[in-house]
Amino acid sequence: MYKRLKSPINTQIEITEDCTHSCQHCYNFWRNKDKCILNTEHKKLSLENISLIFQKLDKAEIFNIVITGGEPLLNFSVSLRCIELAHSYGMSVNMNSNLILIDKKKAENLKAAGLNHILTSILGPNADIHDGISQLPLSFEMLVKKIKIAQDSGIRISSNMVVSKLNYKYVIQTAEFVSKLGIKSFTATKAGCPGNCKDFSELALTKNQLIKYLNDLSWVRRNMGIKTDVLEPVPICGIYNAKHPEDYISRRCNAGVTTMTVSYDGTVRPCSHLDTSYGNLIEEDLFIIWSRMNNYSQGNQIPNDCKLCKIFQYCGSGCRAEAKFATNKLDGLDPYTNLEDIQNVSNILNKRVKKNDKQSELKKFKTTKFKIRKESFGGIIAIGNNKTVFLDHCGYKIMLQLNPDVIYDIQDMNIEWGGLDPKKFVHGLDLRKVVEFI
Repeated sequence: MYKRLKSPINTQIEITEDCTHSCQHCYNFWRNKDKCILNTEHKKLSLENISLIFQKLDKAEIFNIVITGGEPLLNFSVSLRCIELAHSYGMSVNMNSNLILIDKKKAENLKAAGLNHILTSILGPNADIHDGISQLPLSFEMLVKKIKIAQDSGIRISSNMVVSKLNYKYVIQTAEFVSKLGIKSFTATKAGCPGNCKDFSELALTKNQLIKYLNDLSWVRRNMGIKTDVLEPVPICGIYNAKHPEDYISRRCNAGVTTMTVSYDGTVRPCSHLDTSYGNLIEEDLFIIWSRMNNYSQGNQIPNDCKLCKIFQYCGSGCRAEAKFATNKLDGLDPYTNLEDIQNVSNILNKRVKKNDKQSELKKFKTTKFKIRKESFGGIIAIGNNKTVFLDHCGYKIMLQLNPDVIYDIQDMNIEWGGLDPKKFVHGLDLRKVVEFI
């Protein structure tokens, strides 16, 4: 299904199991759902082990690191060291945090170490909704104050709203509140059933509720001037009735394909939602562990109905963790799949997702910020933390000549195109958001 990468591009590091919150939707399958767990020493990654892990990540040429947990600020010294190590090895680094434990000194230390961005959860537009879901009294009030502290220290904050039956009606109001806080990026992601929950029906969205919240998110995208997205894939056939299904085609399951998760004890999983370990990075070589996940790149976890689907290119079969916990099979159908609407949504996407032919007018182009890595089949380009572009050997050689965030002329005689048509090649890069026309 995919060309196999020699190693992942992105790695999430769960530096502690502990958390200040006990969110009702928490996907960490190890969590005690009845009470939050705090400061249990053996459930934290050590400074010694994080140094060893980063040596292996560097050898594997990892591009992007996300520090997460649990709540990573409960293991502050290791969080700080993660940031320092990531920068020393040339990796970009972000953090997921509820921010409750941050203060001015910690924020300044994080910024000084090189952290520029934190993703935090805002679960509703007011304390009643947010605190009810986080199950921590006054967490909403504290969060608002802590966001300001982080922003004043120069750390950019973006927000994610985990959407369940408890708050799906409040996406627009939450986005409005987020905007007032000076936050420019708002994601709203449906809550998925965690592995430690036998019955998620009280929280899991119905298909109609899913459509309702996605319609509201599309409205925010078009009317509020803030960047919106979802963080987890949804099966596109399941949102045929959404007003703008094309808004949600960029996300797909990259578990074991471009990403992996390292837990506080060194165990490695394909993604943070899945509960299957493929080895221990403290004890083993990363390349050996990664090779055990080869089935993911071969598509063995994707249902046959999805592999044969005419809109698979837009979708990728939804979330594999959702499928596993709903059907007890990794290659089961995502519970929001609706095979009967494939033709209808295909007609919509074919009309709206058009490849505009700008080749004839192309004269100058500007590259986006990207990272490049050599692979057996050629190479890959990584854009941000989510987008990956695969290149053959010729394309890889061309991209080695281009620098990120630079304007080039299509007639530049210094660029060796290796026999490829420059306009067609750059047009392909434009479709994949690697360049933009000037």
